[in-house]
Amino acid sequence: MFKIINSSLFILGDNRVVLCPAGSSVPDDVVLHLFSKSKVIELLSLGNSGNTVIENRLNVLTVTNGDYTLEVSYPCPPFCMDN
Repeated sequence: MFKIINSSLFILGDNRVVLCPAGSSVPDDVVLHLFSKSKVIELLSLGNSGNTVIENRLNVLTVTNGDYTLEVSYPCPPFCMDN
């Protein structure tokens, strides 16, 4: 799950555990952008780049690596399933 809050990138894992930035927290009512773990792994593999860009584009959060981009995410909540 990803969210840009006040120009800072937040990355959360299963059960909304904050992975980055370490030691931070995100309230449960904040809507995050949820991508399937398998799709993120596939993106990183196909893109094969050391750089990944995460940005907001016209109300769509995108994750780009190399020539590949994920742009279809689920809002969490309400769709907060473990992937």
